Amino acid sequence: YHLADSYDDVYVAVRDREYAVEESSSTGMMFLPDKLETAEDAGQSAVNQLAEDDFSVTNLQVDGIEESDWIKTDGNYLYTASESAVHIVDLSGEKMSQAGEIRPALGASDQIMEMYLEKDRLYLIVNRFDSSLENGGEDGAERIQIRTGASVTLLTYDISDRTSPKEIGSVTQDGNYYTSRMAGGIIYLFSNYYPDIQKESGREKAIPYINGNRATAGCIYIPDDGGDSELVISSVNVENPKETIDQMVILNAGSEIYMGTESIYLYENSYEEDQILTVIAKFSYKDGYMNAVSAGSVKGDVEDKFAVSESNGIFRILTTDWKNGRQINQLYLLDQKLQAIGKIEDIAPGERIYAARYIGNMAYFITYRNMDPLFAADLSDPHAPVLLGSLEISGFSEYLHPYGENRLLGIGYETDPKSGEWEGVKLCMFDISDPVQLKTAGSTVIKDMDYVPALYQYKGILADSGKNLIGFMAEDYEDTQNAYYKVFRWDGNAFQEVLSQKTSYEDYAGYPDIRGAYAGKYFYVITGNEIISYNMEADFEEADRLEF
Repeated sequence: YHLADSYDDVYVAVRDREYAVEESSSTGMMFLPDKLETAEDAGQSAVNQLAEDDFSVTNLQVDGIEESDWIKTDGNYLYTASESAVHIVDLSGEKMSQAGEIRPALGASDQIMEMYLEKDRLYLIVNRFDSSLENGGEDGAERIQIRTGASVTLLTYDISDRTSPKEIGSVTQDGNYYTSRMAGGIIYLFSNYYPDIQKESGREKAIPYINGNRATAGCIYIPDDGGDSELVISSVNVENPKETIDQMVILNAGSEIYMGTESIYLYENSYEEDQILTVIAKFSYKDGYMNAVSAGSVKGDVEDKFAVSESNGIFRILTTDWKNGRQINQLYLLDQKLQAIGKIEDIAPGERIYAARYIGNMAYFITYRNMDPLFAADLSDPHAPVLLGSLEISGFSEYLHPYGENRLLGIGYETDPKSGEWEGVKLCMFDISDPVQLKTAGSTVIKDMDYVPALYQYKGILADSGKNLIGFMAEDYEDTQNAYYKVFRWDGNAFQEVLSQKTSYEDYAGYPDIRGAYAGKYFYVITGNEIISYNMEADFEEADRLEF
């Protein structure tokens, strides 16, 4: 990559890629400038207050880096977002009641995506779509075309009075909403922008707008082989919700994003002479200002979002590759310049990585063919990582979550060891007290359930060892009209199912799934048009229902 010198550079790169007869097979981020000039160089109390932190939070990829979601709670109120409104539900009494709602001005095709909650502020992310008619055509042909442009808006609301939220700021950037993060009181917005250029007449459409102004050429990265899509990034201080702090545009959207406590990493696949690579670009961020740091690549493909991690300046990454006609796995440790300083290769030949989790200086990961090995690797010396032990059991976990001291929760599927046929959803508790001698503390198979959507969207999993709650939505392929929200507890030796709420798909149309949350002694199951509360102190007896 290199920085654009002018808008013409960007336009030419987009035009040449869009109209090229043959596109380059490489989409990797292999080149960054040695130095980037940064912008620096240039609530209302509830009547029944709960104990502090006695409520659930969004399941995060990185502790301390907040993520948006369509449900949030502060213990006293529950906030749920639909496509067009946010409902604010008072949880302070024995019965739930709707305290207020937020209905932003939306077009017919606009949609609320997710939100953040911070004390008496709510930050709402909205996808907007604007369509227009334009004259088009080539060789003198008359043609009217419909052009649709997408943008993302971050709306900030003062909710100190939950009954009457007030909008106090907004910022907008071009592109479809991709993801976001919040760290240190700053929200980072990521959107994918697809410029619709018509040769010379569409020159300015190659440049996305950020909060009403075209992105400056000096913050746009262009790959050597051009690009036909753009990743747009901006940062917003929550105390100044009408302005952006910094901006960055990278031609070629489609990268996965990992945001650690020190850096932002963009990574994606590249294919070089029959070799699968994961190419990585690293950016520092401080006080909202983003700065290019380095780029690198490793062999193989990242199979799980938790297979990447940053710790003390070291980037850890697990990948799956092909060698001699079969899959192979490896673990790489990269320094500040994304150069490999330690690695373990040729792990579990013939299998691929299904789930991973880093806990301190330990890496735990699942591979699978017909059996499920859990591996443990010691990363305390990044120059000499060591594979310590492994454990084989039937089935495989697709999600791993730390669950109290020396325990690792696995959620996935049971399979027949010989045929590989799926036999239901499986929960497994691993004993990791001795990483050399890994053990299974207990497991259970839900034979009448076939699929857990949250395994592929981790924010849908509630796993809280302090409250001893494990919750997720599950589906039965033979029951095409209903889904179930399941809640389990771990008694030290086995999993105990404490709730199974059957819900019709019609009840959460337009929602990604059914969610669970808790506040105080109540557990809540949230669908698109209803919240059901359960008294956990009375064996999860149903307490109330609130419909919207």
